[in-house]
Amino acid sequence: PAANIYYEDSFVKFDGAWESVGQAKDGITQQEDRPGQFSLSTYDANNVYGYDAAYKNCTTFSMGSAMKTTVSAKTTVNPTATFTFTGTGFDVISLTDYQSGAIYVDVYKGNSTEERVKGFFVNNYYGYKQVDGKWVVDTEANNNALYQIPVMKVSGLDYGTYTVVINVRYYSFQDVQNNGSYSFWLDTIRIYDPAGTTAINNEYLKDGEGYPQYIKLRDRIADNSAEVKTTVFIDGGNVADIATYANYGPNNEVYLANGQAISFKLAGDLNKIASVQIGAKAPNGSANLVVNNGVPKEIATATEMYYGITDYAKGGKVVTITNTGSGILSLTNVKVTFTEVPKDETTFGNMNTTEQAIAVMAVRALFAPPAPTVFEPETLTVSLKNYKDVYVREYIKVTVTTSDDVKYITVGDKKISRYDDERVWGGFRKGFVKTGKRVWSYYVSFDTAGQQVISVVAYDADGLASEAVENTVNVKPRSAWRGKKSEWHI
Repeated sequence: PAANIYYEDSFVKFDGAWESVGQAKDGITQQEDRPGQFSLSTYDANNVYGYDAAYKNCTTFSMGSAMKTTVSAKTTVNPTATFTFTGTGFDVISLTDYQSGAIYVDVYKGNSTEERVKGFFVNNYYGYKQVDGKWVVDTEANNNALYQIPVMKVSGLDYGTYTVVINVRYYSFQDVQNNGSYSFWLDTIRIYDPAGTTAINNEYLKDGEGYPQYIKLRDRIADNSAEVKTTVFIDGGNVADIATYANYGPNNEVYLANGQAISFKLAGDLNKIASVQIGAKAPNGSANLVVNNGVPKEIATATEMYYGITDYAKGGKVVTITNTGSGILSLTNVKVTFTEVPKDETTFGNMNTTEQAIAVMAVRALFAPPAPTVFEPETLTVSLKNYKDVYVREYIKVTVTTSDDVKYITVGDKKISRYDDERVWGGFRKGFVKTGKRVWSYYVSFDTAGQQVISVVAYDADGLASEAVENTVNVKPRSAWRGKKSEWHI
């Protein structure tokens, strides 16, 4: 059994004008094996219900293709898509962009359309943002269609058999672009709890998947208030401002661009938790999912699948999920499973200001520039006095001028910590004035003749070394020195 399962459009009956778009993948089917023992807090996705390797590279439509219909004022027969399922709920998965339209969804009890139990209207547009309280077209998003989006979700039904009818109709007031038409893509349907609660209790426990609860991330963000924060949205800045999230994405998922993150912690009957998983996908390319500051997990599919984060989340620890990739990272649900029936519903706990600050700093650390490995002082010059004809045991004066960010220097293996402030003549009224630079002096001599190197290195306050400034001198033997005072080089 599986906690939820995808069905491609082959089990849907289409009436009206529909066409197949994309290229279906041949020879690939869903996995039907049991995942086996769950591996705690690893990305061993084959051991997580809700993961299917058949979908791991579906970057556009699920399994490569979808059914599309376009309606306009001239449409005489409204297209419909009908399917029957057994379970407790379903998702309608679709492409969404600024030209996609609205749909009407009716849910009926049983195998017929006689007893309607629910009805929905779904605005399927994407590519808009709020400006001064109004929705306007975001021109930057117009060419960025998002694939495999759960444009509607029905959950919490009594376990049983239901019939669903998706009706695509054209209304001018829903034609935001005033194109005279809009489209809808039916990609796939996701069914929840197809095996029923009995199977969950008796079979799923063996795989660490008992009594699953789903926390919809987008709903928790919407529920935040100024006083109570159960989730924190981080947009790469200095503070965790949940209001920043208002302009991002449709209503059923959390969308994180590069550098954005979301933080939360669990609350409830935490002692009975078997596993914690995050639903994630990349709706327009590939993204990198990073849990806290762990190893990035590349998400290269637009299909929502679940990844284990148990050890990060158990015990009510704060979990921060960041996108470090170039594409959008979509997060759907936090899934929690239990070893026995939990007493309370698992929710997100309130995050205090300290926990929020720690989450912000963790995200900023991921994008901080790498620590420098070489000190680069603003100024570092070396001069040697009269060294062209230096002799053995004759002293050479080494003068080093640096900026004030230099803490000390070394000449060879000798550490020099004392310096003088550089001064220049500023005129009759000013006299000698400081330039802000430092002047270091040291005398060097050599005991052997031949080519010798004088190496100078500068260090900052943290002990980080600069690249060495080297000067080569030709040291003559002592016997070549005639002893004339005029040839002493000091």
